[in-house]
Amino acid sequence: MISSEVGIELGFKIDPTEASVSRLMKKATKARKAGDLDEAIPLCEQALWLAEKDDTNGQSAMRPHMKLASYLIDAGRPEDAWTYCEIWLGQGRDDFDRMRVFDRMRMILQKQGHHPEAVPYRICSLLCNFAARRNGDGLETTCMSDDALAHDLKAVLKKAEREKLLPQVLKLVKRLHRARTAVEPNVVRDALNLIKNYAGN
Repeated sequence: MISSEVGIELGFKIDPTEASVSRLMKKATKARKAGDLDEAIPLCEQALWLAEKDDTNGQSAMRPHMKLASYLIDAGRPEDAWTYCEIWLGQGRDDFDRMRVFDRMRMILQKQGHHPEAVPYRICSLLCNFAARRNGDGLETTCMSDDALAHDLKAVLKKAEREKLLPQVLKLVKRLHRARTAVEPNVVRDALNLIKNYAGN
């Protein structure tokens, strides 16, 4: 978690009447809709700090994190968004949280035009989703059907000019999931590069 010291370092002075994640997020969303990212981003940071001080909301506690990353991307601050994502990945979060973080990292790379580099992060996001649902009422099987996987991967592969390798990538994703391979971008990247013609395209 981000410690209270981080809040102090960032200069948070939270009005006690606004000291709830939901109120701060409503204000941040309103500011974003008005095009005021300079106001929306600090509000998200304050909400994030509060959410991590009282991490009892389960998955909803990640809402400020994902909004903050998106707002930083929109504000032309991808490096700051990336730094936050790396911090969150290093905090031992569960698979659902990691799924969200990896997908924001995919967005950052695509915004910068790094489409081939974005592919491993999309796959990591999918693998985290599958892992989170591994024991969940058949959802894993639904998510891992060829049609569902093709839908999830086709766009990112097309942008990376690897769309014709979709069948091989589908098999790779299933193999990585079955093997319970560590969900790390470098591991996925190395596996992708073993696909014939993948690295050379």
